[in-house]
Amino acid sequence: MKTGFFTKTMDIEISGVAQHAAFDAGDLLFDFQEFEIPRGACKLEAVTASIRSKGDAGPTANIFAFSLLFAKAGTSLGTANNVAFLTQKFGAEDYLGSIEVEATDFVGTAASTQCLAVATAHGKDLILNPDPTSGSNVGVDKYFVAGIAAGAFDFSTILRINDDDIASSSPGTTLVMDGSSMLVREHILVGDQLVAQDDAVIGTVASITNDTTLELTESIATSILAANDFVYVKHPITLTFHFTK
Repeated sequence: MKTGFFTKTMDIEISGVAQHAAFDAGDLLFDFQEFEIPRGACKLEAVTASIRSKGDAGPTANIFAFSLLFAKAGTSLGTANNVAFLTQKFGAEDYLGSIEVEATDFVGTAASTQCLAVATAHGKDLILNPDPTSGSNVGVDKYFVAGIAAGAFDFSTILRINDDDIASSSPGTTLVMDGSSMLVREHILVGDQLVAQDDAVIGTVASITNDTTLELTESIATSILAANDFVYVKHPITLTFHFTK
C-alpha cells in the first residue's frame, strides 16, 4: 500500500576551518547544501537534528537554537562561522521559507557528558514547491538547505594527532591521538569522515581500538598531515526531514 509519508536524511558538512573556533549567534552554521526528494510538491512537517558535541573532555553538548533556510537555488550566504549574508541577488521565487529549531526542542537538558544532542521541531508545515527542471533524473526534485546559528555552537576539539612521523611516513590505517582528558569514543563514531583543522583529509573510521587509537578504511597519505594537527568530524550535524505528499 502506498503511503504519503517519507523521510530524507542528510549529513551536513562543516569545514574543519569553520569548526576550529566557536560560532556566534547570527553566524552561518553551514551554507546551502543540496538534497533531492521524490518529484512533486510536498509538505515538510518536522525536522530532526542530531548534533555532535564540543570536542572537549566533557563533552559539552551543543544545545542551541538555529534556523534552517530552504531554497530552490544554492545562492551562497557566505562563509561558515562568519555573519550570514547574501553575496549575490537571491530571487524571491527561489526562497521557499525557513524553520526554527528551538533550544526547547532538544531531548533532555544536560549540557555535559552528551556525545550527541538530538532535537525534533514539530508542526512546521512548510510547503516545498519544486522547480520542474531540477533534479538529477526524472523522478526527483532538487532543493537546498542552509543553517544559521542562534547560539554559541562550538565544535572545537582537543583531539590531536600523536605521530611525529606522520608527514613523511604513513602509519598505515592506524591513527593515534592525544589531548588533555580525551577519549576517542566520546567524540568519534565508526563511519565518520575525519579532517584536520585546515580541511586536510584524514580518512573514514573503520573501527575504534581504544581511548586514543582508531583504524581507518584506507592508509593515511603522507605530506598532508602533521603531528598535533586537530582532528574533526567532517559532518557534525545530521538532519532528517519528515514529509507528507
